[in-house]
Amino acid sequence: PEGKAGQGRFGRQRQERPVQCSIRARTSGTIQIVLDPIAWAAGFIDGEGCIRLCRPRRGFGYHCAPVISVTNTNLPALELLKQLFGGTIHWHDKSRPKWTWVWRLQAKKNVYPCLERLLPHLLVKRAEAELLLSSRQYMRGSGNYLTAEERRKLDWLREQLSTLKHSPSAVQDTDYADVKEREN
Repeated sequence: PEGKAGQGRFGRQRQERPVQCSIRARTSGTIQIVLDPIAWAAGFIDGEGCIRLCRPRRGFGYHCAPVISVTNTNLPALELLKQLFGGTIHWHDKSRPKWTWVWRLQAKKNVYPCLERLLPHLLVKRAEAELLLSSRQYMRGSGNYLTAEERRKLDWLREQLSTLKHSPSAVQDTDYADVKEREN
C-alpha cells in the first residue's frame, strides 16, 4: 500500500480531485448517472459508518465529543469523505491481510454541520443522527463546565445511542424529561 493517507508513493502530496461520483452501465449504450455526493456519502455512512457521542477516558472533568467514523479498505472512498467534510484518515489494523483505513470526523464545529447535510439522505442511521444533533444544546466550549443535570442528559443520550446501535427496536420513544419524571 501507499504511504500515509493523502500522500503518494514517494511522500509527495496528492493533488485533490474535484468531488464527483458517477456510475456507467456496461451495456451497448453508455448511461451515465451522476449522484449527489452528499447522498452518496449518506449511503456510505449508513452502511459502513458509526455515529456516536464519545467520552474520552483521559483528562480531568467531564467531556463528551460527537464523532462520525467510517472504517473501510477502500481508501479513495474515505478520501472523498474527507474532501466533502474534512476530518482525518489513518490506517487501523496492520495485522489483517488487507489494510483497513478509518476516516474520522470529530469536534462539534465539524460533526453537527456534517450531520445536518447528511440527515435528509440518511435511512439506517437517521435516528442516531437526530439523537446526536439533539446533544448540541449541551455542548460547550472548553473551560465551560457542565452542570450535573447537563451531564446526566449527555449520559442518557450516550446510552440511547448505544442501545440504538445494538437493538434499534429497544429504544424507547421518549425523551429525557420523561425519564426524569419517572425517577422522581
